[in-house]
Amino acid sequence: MHPLSAAEMTKEWHGNPRWMGTKRPYSAQQVVKLRGSIQVEHTLVAYVMNKIHVHICKPVMQYKMSRFSNGIIFVPNQYQADT
Repeated sequence: MHPLSAAEMTKEWHGNPRWMGTKRPYSAQQVVKLRGSIQVEHTLVAYVMNKIHVHICKPVMQYKMSRFSNGIIFVPNQYQADT
């Protein structure tokens, strides 16, 4: 999600009922001026989600498309959970 510009922020503040009654002693231009320049990255979450996708989701999705029978998905033994 990209940060809002001053014009977008002002429109949001005045048009969204969530902000009704909120008093701000500063302008949207001041907020933009004081905004940090460092982008926050959630690298650990991105790393884990990539591992899940590569090792679990992608192989299962590649295989399961041809394994439908009466609405049941048959997954190969190597991907089945231990019971």
